[in-house]
Amino acid sequence: MTSFISLLLIMLPLKPADFPANMVWMGQGLEPVATIKVKKGHVIGRTSILITPYEFIRLKSAVEGSDDLCTWAVDEAVKSCLNSMKEATDRATNRETNDAELIKAYETRLKTTEKSLIKLERHNKIMLYVASGLALVASSTTALLIWGK
Repeated sequence: MTSFISLLLIMLPLKPADFPANMVWMGQGLEPVATIKVKKGHVIGRTSILITPYEFIRLKSAVEGSDDLCTWAVDEAVKSCLNSMKEATDRATNRETNDAELIKAYETRLKTTEKSLIKLERHNKIMLYVASGLALVASSTTALLIWGK
């Protein structure tokens, strides 16, 4: 009889068969996590976290199918860190190329600006000499008109 009971206990599923689909079975001795299905525009009266049905199924499968949740959580954290590290490395590697292109663009802009500045300085000198000459002619003409009377 004891072997029959032992066999029956072994054959029993770890999770109750009549467990609702919108709850996550956390394991024997732990209270299941209850969830609610919401539609667009539904207002929830408390702070909550929203995940897509795909993410919920993925999370539910991982939690209910895992014997050791800590190992799973650590593995997921390590994967996330590795992905972040890879993205940071890619950004740093590509930054050198982007910076080189940016420096070339700024050098081209600087050369164009310097050429314009040299041209404007030359134009300003010409205008200074023209203005000085016209002032001299105007002064001479005014002096001749006043003394000539």
